[in-house]
Amino acid sequence: MTRLLLTLALSCGLILTVGHSQGATYGVTYRSAQDGLAPLAVTFDARVPGSAQVEWDFGDGQRATGVAPLHTFYLPGTYQVNVQVRDGGRTMNGVLNVQVRDGGPESARITVLHGENAVSFSAEGSRIYAPFSPRWTLNGAPLQTATVTLREGAHVVRVDLQGRAGPVSKEVRFVVGSVSASVAFDAEVLRLTNDARARGWDCTLLRFGAAGKPPLARNAQLDAAARAQTNAMALHGYFAHVNPIDGSSAGERARAAGYAWTGVAENIAGGQTTPQEVVTGWLKSPGHCKNIMGEFQEIGLSYGARPNSELRTYWTQVFAKR
Repeated sequence: MTRLLLTLALSCGLILTVGHSQGATYGVTYRSAQDGLAPLAVTFDARVPGSAQVEWDFGDGQRATGVAPLHTFYLPGTYQVNVQVRDGGRTMNGVLNVQVRDGGPESARITVLHGENAVSFSAEGSRIYAPFSPRWTLNGAPLQTATVTLREGAHVVRVDLQGRAGPVSKEVRFVVGSVSASVAFDAEVLRLTNDARARGWDCTLLRFGAAGKPPLARNAQLDAAARAQTNAMALHGYFAHVNPIDGSSAGERARAAGYAWTGVAENIAGGQTTPQEVVTGWLKSPGHCKNIMGEFQEIGLSYGARPNSELRTYWTQVFAKR
């Protein structure tokens, strides 16, 4: 039995030109999650010469300097973000309006990242309308670090967060077990993927001849997200992009691994025995193929085998761009 499945998520953004001077264009952009829900992390970017100084007023009482600040708007509302660019005695001003929607009641979430020799926990996906520091409990005992090595078997992790309206918490039960990885298989999936991009695989005609794409660079954080998905599928007996154990999506796993993406996609497969078989299957599936040939910059990969599981072998690709 073999299976294939895919998912895709994107961020939205806006570009504002704040001025022109001596042939140079001074612009600012921002990127955020497509749903626009609070708390909303927004990446700002000033496209200015290296000599310019940039100041930001986010409209919520917070300010920053620099060309690429990351700011979180914790409460719903419309924020008028003022940006000022100074360069060589010239001053230019611009305004961005950032709309933040109500995300509903505060809630705690846990993303469990099954690694090769350890398990990591993240509160990624929690909806808290204020800065927070998670307090972790593992099997009833306080946990001092969010990454641990655990024995095989069942475990329960709990996170407690202090929300704006009061405390919230979440528990997740999960299992730890042996899933065999293959460095050689991961490397070959990467080679075949980049070969298809370079030679211009056509996802409609299912043959080479389309415009080529640059190679995807391997990224350790995306590898961790891919490994978490592969291991969780093998250990928990599911085949889906949303992990039913902790509720995490591909995008949440990537963020939990430390990757701040503006676009992310995931291909998964199960039951295939070789890299050639799995990549060929993805390329012949239009949706998977579009991920492989997409406008991404980096990739994470993970093959895993667990003989007594339903599909026995599991494959994950995580594509992303910043």
